[in-house]
Amino acid sequence: MPIARKPLEDPIRAELFGIERLEQHAESLAAAQRVMGQSGRGRRLLPHVEHNGRVSYRVIANAIREERAITPAAEWLVDNFHVADEQLREIRDDLPSRPSVSRGHSSPRGPCSLK
Repeated sequence: MPIARKPLEDPIRAELFGIERLEQHAESLAAAQRVMGQSGRGRRLLPHVEHNGRVSYRVIANAIREERAITPAAEWLVDNFHVADEQLREIRDDLPSRPSVSRGHSSPRGPCSLK
């Protein structure tokens, strides 16, 4: 008996944002975030991102070693891990260790939260 498969969805055909549209979109995303006056006791983002990157890389490397198929996105990550790692290094070096209280910070409950 053949297995019923869902038809493949059409590829995403969204507009490509030019610089002006990207700026508008960034402003709308920022406006949607609630800003708090005092720093909360949330998790620090960079260690979380670095951990996820290391774990993802290990999982993908194991799949390759075991000759299992990987997605094109996973293949890109393996080929370009040094680029992502360098970006994280630059972020770590360029950003202050603590957010500025005078600027406030975004609440983790906005539409761009990492929940």
